[in-house]
Amino acid sequence: MRLRPIFLFLAAAASVAPRAALAVLGDKPEEAVRAKPGDTQEINPFLKESIEETVKRSLRVDGEQAGFIVVDTQGKVYTPGTYVLFFRKTEVGLDMMARGEVQSVEAGMALVKLDLEEIIKVPAEDDLAVPLASPSFASEENEEEKLDVSGFDPPDIPGDPGYIHIGLGYFNGDLSTDSDTSGNAYKIVPGYRFSSMIVEWYPEFIWRWGLEWESYSGVFPTSTYYREDAVTDQSYSKITVNYRFRRMFGGKFRPTLRLHYLVDEFRTTNPDEAVISSDYVSLGLGVRFAWEFNSVVWTTRRLFPFMSLHRIYLDGSFYPLVSALDVENGDVAVLRGTEGSGSAMEWRVGVTGFLYFYWIPFLKRWEIDAHYGVMKYNLAFSGQQAGDTLFPEGLAPNTVTSESYTYWSVSVGVRLDDFICQFLKPTN
Repeated sequence: MRLRPIFLFLAAAASVAPRAALAVLGDKPEEAVRAKPGDTQEINPFLKESIEETVKRSLRVDGEQAGFIVVDTQGKVYTPGTYVLFFRKTEVGLDMMARGEVQSVEAGMALVKLDLEEIIKVPAEDDLAVPLASPSFASEENEEEKLDVSGFDPPDIPGDPGYIHIGLGYFNGDLSTDSDTSGNAYKIVPGYRFSSMIVEWYPEFIWRWGLEWESYSGVFPTSTYYREDAVTDQSYSKITVNYRFRRMFGGKFRPTLRLHYLVDEFRTTNPDEAVISSDYVSLGLGVRFAWEFNSVVWTTRRLFPFMSLHRIYLDGSFYPLVSALDVENGDVAVLRGTEGSGSAMEWRVGVTGFLYFYWIPFLKRWEIDAHYGVMKYNLAFSGQQAGDTLFPEGLAPNTVTSESYTYWSVSVGVRLDDFICQFLKPTN
């Protein structure tokens, strides 16, 4: 069988240790010297070179899902039935761990079922794997010995793990307004600083679907026509339903479809039409393109480095119908007419990283996210104004206005395994 010489070589490589109990080979087999207890032996140069070549040609373990080991095929073609040998590189050789068989391959990831009779250690992320020759079940001369695999249906690769993410952040942005009337002419904020919060949940049972809630709010000053300060606050919240696809192009690129529902509330004590209180509500569609470097629930046993770049992403969203309504705020009752309508667009580019502290109970995985974005409203109001304006001529009917936000944000939070679905999962 062709896998036996490779298996024996790796077994020999794995057996080399600082306090070796086996013979270290010299130029001639008969010159092998058996190590005594307490001796330190150097790895034979030929064996060392072979070990380095094996590591160079090996594959990387991406993690474990649903009891199977997921191996990154690095774009190479592997078929179900291929045997895989798992090992770990040490300072003195190769530490053999287990053997398994490829069950299925999808999106550049091979799902490997371990041979339960040959497990020494369970492979973990970043361990190495080398594919071996597939076994030959029977010769062509003996048709009776051929194994019937026509009914073999390899299992699908399990979906990505579920997770729960809770993060708090800092939101910094600029707001500018362009209007064809004096309404909201002073709705300009050169730099406001808000607190933000985000909550995400991708259930383990329906791994493609996720629910996300994002919010930011704060208070900042604005000016009246006479340059008097007026207290203004804004509250923005967005609920998003996500549908994520499997990773593509070598298991790195992931598209996600997104359905948004946003509510943008703007309140001011400004007494004139220079800044007007309003509510914006809309449904929108979006897409996220992400290049992911590791698992959504990345782990590590290393003390250093204990951090990893998770993804780089680009979001784009379009809101085809924005409902805009000016509202009364106490004694302030300047309205730009009846309910307005329009559209909005938003895009953002960001990067996400992980910190993992395996010695901390429960709160092991932390997420840092930073992004930059732009959002723009285009609105049109119909009907006559309501309320008293600063100037006698008031506001012209059918006001057309646009509002542009540019912002950047940094958040820090914890990303947990989906303990809710794990708790509800049957144990038998």
